[in-house]
Amino acid sequence: MNTHTTALIIGAGGGIGRPLCLALARQGVQVLLAGRKQNVLEALHQDMTENTHNPHRILVADICTDEGRATLISAARDFQASLIINLSGINQLTSFQQQESNAVKHTIETNLLAPMLLTHGLLPVMQNSHHQQPQIIHIGSTLGSIGMPGYTSYCSSKFGLYGFTQALSRELSDQPVRIRYFAPRTTKTDINSEAANDLNAALGNTSDSPETVAHELISFIATPAQNKYLGWPEKLFIKLNAVWPELVSQQLRKKLPLIRQYIG
Repeated sequence: MNTHTTALIIGAGGGIGRPLCLALARQGVQVLLAGRKQNVLEALHQDMTENTHNPHRILVADICTDEGRATLISAARDFQASLIINLSGINQLTSFQQQESNAVKHTIETNLLAPMLLTHGLLPVMQNSHHQQPQIIHIGSTLGSIGMPGYTSYCSSKFGLYGFTQALSRELSDQPVRIRYFAPRTTKTDINSEAANDLNAALGNTSDSPETVAHELISFIATPAQNKYLGWPEKLFIKLNAVWPELVSQQLRKKLPLIRQYIG
């Protein structure tokens, strides 16, 4: 059972955000829905209030701007959020050589730099929380532990997000605030292009539903674990990549001709 009474969900209007917010609301959590698209947030808010009596709120803000982060930090303070989940992220299937420099920059900014800066501003808020164990959860990816051809910028950003989360959690290990990392595998959301979906099918990769990922994330919140990774054999490849990266490289090299059909 979730012990948090207030939660700020950043990227609430996304594929995972919707079932996550609905599940939190059913558990009696008061949710601040944050995102960039007001109409999407309003539709979700209506669905949540039809089934629960908590006064959920909407916040339109962009995590990638100074103004947006300031708005999120102020709202977290006013809302007295004890649980903050950052679902924001972008992805692009392409060869690194063909990816435009602005797209590389935007990927790193959205997936890594913005969450770091936001966390920096949120720490004083969370440290003053009355909750016994306030927490910030960053949503990473299994590709944040496996360098996958076609996703060089994305993998780099999620590798960085994992490293940031790990380092900061250790730095704050003598404080009640928890900084955590949750890594889904491929999920059936709009973050994946049609080409990405076709590649996953060609490789035989399994894609989880947003509802499955949201359920796993809800379960993760209440556990003492620092990290959680979803999917098999993805979790096996993560362990292999940590101790025997050459083996993973060999396996991916065999699949490279197929991958190149989708990334150019």
